[in-house]
Amino acid sequence: MLPLPPEDAGLPTIHRLLVRFDDALTKLGVRPNAMELERPTFLVHEALSGQSREFHSHEHVLTITEGTGPIETLAGIFHDVVYVQVDQGFPRMVNDLLRPLLTPVDGTGYRLGLGVLEDPTTELVARVFGREPGDELTPYSGLNELASAFVAAKCLSPLLSPRHIAEIAAGIEATIPFREAAAFDRLVGRLRDLGIPALDANACEDAVRTAVRLANRDVENFAEADPARFLDNTWRLLPETNPALHMPNAYRNGEYRLALQRMEGFLASLEAERVFHSFRGEPSPEVHARRIAQARRNMTLAVRYLRAKLYTIALVEAFACATGGDAPIELFLGGLPDEHNTNPLRAELFLQRAPGAAEDLDPVLLRLLEEGRASPSSFDLGASPYTAFLYRAFGERALMERLESTRPWIRGRVPASHWLANQACPPVAALARAIARVTMTRREALEKLADEMSAAVGREHH
Repeated sequence: MLPLPPEDAGLPTIHRLLVRFDDALTKLGVRPNAMELERPTFLVHEALSGQSREFHSHEHVLTITEGTGPIETLAGIFHDVVYVQVDQGFPRMVNDLLRPLLTPVDGTGYRLGLGVLEDPTTELVARVFGREPGDELTPYSGLNELASAFVAAKCLSPLLSPRHIAEIAAGIEATIPFREAAAFDRLVGRLRDLGIPALDANACEDAVRTAVRLANRDVENFAEADPARFLDNTWRLLPETNPALHMPNAYRNGEYRLALQRMEGFLASLEAERVFHSFRGEPSPEVHARRIAQARRNMTLAVRYLRAKLYTIALVEAFACATGGDAPIELFLGGLPDEHNTNPLRAELFLQRAPGAAEDLDPVLLRLLEEGRASPSSFDLGASPYTAFLYRAFGERALMERLESTRPWIRGRVPASHWLANQACPPVAALARAIARVTMTRREALEKLADEMSAAVGREHH
């Protein structure tokens, strides 16, 4: 066992990973030396340190492996080592290991090569996943998990038995998200088919129970009791799949809108029953039902939240396109607070509280918009002052109806100026005026646009 510092000494991330590795391997009967501990730890630590990693990071791995058994711990440590759509390919430190096994095809797809059959360890992992040479995989069909399991197996096979390697691979396979329940029955069958003497029928079922427990921990944020914390994790995923957001002072209105649109589409189509899983008593029916119910509540609220914000950013993007073309969001809404400027110029400083208040306001959604998510974001504000203003002014039903009206303009079927003319009303004109105070180069054009909206409203009332 590693010599640990006093309990009140906070361990750096790499030391925490060393302790997790050491503890798990020791419980499996292995006494690793210093180099045997350092090699996998350094590899995982570096892989999870990618610049684009906001959610699939050290923190996530250490959280889901807290207090778990040795197989679950090792599978959890390795399960996100490869994340091609976030890292834009294989991490540098595992590229040489994976190149003979997976060949790039068609953008983000990869084909499993004959190299997997040349090593009993990689062949075992491929069989656990039900894959064979020639199969094509994408990030959405298990590519990341299979590649991560290959890395885990190659790192750990000098220390562990084939049984343990198979169980770890099964744990990583189970983290392929949002599948039907039958996937775990098939996983049991593949483990049995390996013919490993120590993996009898009961051991195979136990291995899949462990795997399901890890899979549920991997997505446990979906069952957060506080919707603000669920939205926190949702927001950390946005930059991982939308690289433009890594430049918070440079991304454009349309790029932000597209990021929200993708997340809204994903959550709106996701069934809660595909988020959490159960397998032969793991977890109990009561726990499983509670998780699914909370996931459904969180996703429903998140979709409403995203849709409200989508209408707002569609307006801002349309303001930009109608006055000279899309531009960095910072030009229109102002800067984000940072250590150099804690009180930057922002458009909400010129936006008065919405006159009156609609009747159909959800206090939970309004609180999220006005007070913000649970913690700051790297690329935007935690609160949503512009959306809160419009939500108060219109109410939820009218705001969602207005969102539906954005589709022709977003799809390029009508010009921004034409769509904005149909949105003319005092709250939208007020938003344009507030933004005009910040957008120096477009101020005159935006004020003219706001005047036209106000005039159009006046004509409607006469």
